[in-house]
Amino acid sequence: MGKEDLPPATPPATGDGKTDHELPGYSSARTDRGVLRSEHVYTLETGSKPKAWLLLKVNSKAKDPKSLPLFFDNDKITGKVELDLEKTEHIQGVTLTVSETLQVGQDPVPFYSQVITLWSTEMGDPKNPTPVPEVGGSKSKVKAASPKLKGTYSWDFSITLPEETQASDTPKGPKRTFPLPPSFTERGSAAYVDYKLTVTIKRGSFRVDNTLATSVAHYPRRRPPPPSDLQRASYIDGGQMVGPDADPAGWKVLPPVKIQGTLFDTKQVEVEVSLALGTPLIFSLNSPVPLWITLKSADPQLLDLLSTPSSFLIRLKRTLAVGPDASDNNREERSDTTFPQVAGRGIVWPLSETQGSAETSAAGGERVLQGEVNIAATTKISFVFPRVSLRYAVELLPFAAAGFTTTAPPGVPLISQHIEVVTDPVEGLPPRSRAPPGYVAKAEAEYDNAIGVLTAANQRFLHFHQSMG
Repeated sequence: MGKEDLPPATPPATGDGKTDHELPGYSSARTDRGVLRSEHVYTLETGSKPKAWLLLKVNSKAKDPKSLPLFFDNDKITGKVELDLEKTEHIQGVTLTVSETLQVGQDPVPFYSQVITLWSTEMGDPKNPTPVPEVGGSKSKVKAASPKLKGTYSWDFSITLPEETQASDTPKGPKRTFPLPPSFTERGSAAYVDYKLTVTIKRGSFRVDNTLATSVAHYPRRRPPPPSDLQRASYIDGGQMVGPDADPAGWKVLPPVKIQGTLFDTKQVEVEVSLALGTPLIFSLNSPVPLWITLKSADPQLLDLLSTPSSFLIRLKRTLAVGPDASDNNREERSDTTFPQVAGRGIVWPLSETQGSAETSAAGGERVLQGEVNIAATTKISFVFPRVSLRYAVELLPFAAAGFTTTAPPGVPLISQHIEVVTDPVEGLPPRSRAPPGYVAKAEAEYDNAIGVLTAANQRFLHFHQSMG
């Protein structure tokens, strides 16, 4: 497929030499989303004999406590902050912040932040603090505590990640509502989205605060809507796909295109190509995108040549967009703000090789084929957000058939259709390939591989910072 003119979407590597798809941390979508499976512990240490005096403990759904804490949309981030002070220290308060930062180029931009106060002198006894009333509430009668602390202290916390946030495409632009994007980072990427959990020990005026922070993996979960009744029945019964003529509700039929060319350097020919994708145009990780292809021509020799599976060049294109117009679906694709890659390949087979179909594969002047493009489990899910977006499209490229020379420009799609990639399959319909034996080997992969976040070993996105007070 050398005519595609796009680089392959090879698994990006992290700072410790591992590729993203080797990293642990994403719990399978088949697991109960309420299950917390790991406790992650982060510390600050002092003294000639290092001893942890500040601990951040985070409960998450990650399989491995050594990986980043993992959360889904609307999850509660729970855990505790602990102090173990051997000598008296001046501390005015302890806060916990969950934040989202987007970086394009060298300039990080915070888009979301939520702060809770675990303890402050206004809340009284640090071992049994009283919450400070909200603005406008009755004034607290709690006696302020001394900022001089010594010994052990512990505060539980719980913060809920929202589904949406307000953000703007430019610093002074109007804010709009967007779903929180997933964590996103790749080596050499033009952008990243980083969620961070930060504990701050507030020392007061003229003193330097201490902070302890870790990145956390945020992964919005979503399922596609169900397919048409006929397609659903074929999945359940294990039957073959029903085509667009018999099931128009189950397909998105794209406008056909006509391609001219020369056959065996002797005669001018023309073929009309029609491509349909299974609907809805939302597909889960580790699932196939169903294809239905129709060729029409007055030349039977051309039809026979082009209807061979090896003649088709079909790809899943991934496009990372950055910049102030990244959230615009109709944006102009410029080379300095648009980064396309090949994220998958399509396969095609003659309709005659799938038994039980009510539609014929060959008729006068027509050939019908089925196909699919597999969305690997390592694929990053689609998202649209100010300054950075990730989109996918299924594209049919000019034919690559020996003996046929087309006038269509190489590498330029004949037909293209945007699709959305989400985490989980349709409820009750596990994804499966429809390809006949021998056309494709089903890849086995875990959902843990799908999230592109870094392990605790990658210091670019996992920061422990201590400032001396």
